[in-house]
Amino acid sequence: MRPRVAIAALLATAVLAGCGGGDGASTSPEPTAADTTVEPADEPAAVEPADEPPADEPAAGPAEEPAEEPTQEATDGDAVGGLSCDDVFSVAEMTDFVGEPIELVASSEPALGQITCSWETVEDPDDADDLAFSFVFAQIFTGDPIPAANFVDPTFFDDVTMIDDLGDVAFWEESLGPTFYVLDGNVAGVFSYTDADLGNPEGPKRRTFDEVLELFREFHRRIT
Repeated sequence: MRPRVAIAALLATAVLAGCGGGDGASTSPEPTAADTTVEPADEPAAVEPADEPPADEPAAGPAEEPAEEPTQEATDGDAVGGLSCDDVFSVAEMTDFVGEPIELVASSEPALGQITCSWETVEDPDDADDLAFSFVFAQIFTGDPIPAANFVDPTFFDDVTMIDDLGDVAFWEESLGPTFYVLDGNVAGVFSYTDADLGNPEGPKRRTFDEVLELFREFHRRIT
């Protein structure tokens, strides 16, 4: 609600009082010019103004250069809880896994304790024949300030496959392609890998399900 401002008006009234003359004016005769001699008043001596000390002038010197503002180096996103995307997988590791040059797009939400990492193949916009791409996506929830269990729960999905030997809770589901989830203590992670060739939709994938599952296990080791 917009605060209300009280405006007070202050009125001031000044009253001036006039003075009146009394009754019975004097009838004494006025003195004549012969009876009164007016001596000229002595004029006061002129007062010389005191000499003021000269103002101090600043010493001449080289002009000051404006201070340079610090530059901020580009990073892969703010780290949360001491963890960043480069701590999970380096660009070189992702390039080796995919088999093509990879670039990292990272972001973070400290209020959620969340880090988001996307490793995407670098595509040439002038190459109309290269319609294949790969995409690796990961999210890490550090558990501070929001418990990580709030983000990873198998009951969120209609159908999941549990992974029994990983963390406290681990599973995968494939509503949008195989996506893996793990909760270990108060840390959680989401991981997925996608590759497609729009020029050959029925062609073989670059990586098998088992290879992606093994990379997910390594992802779990690095975030916990």
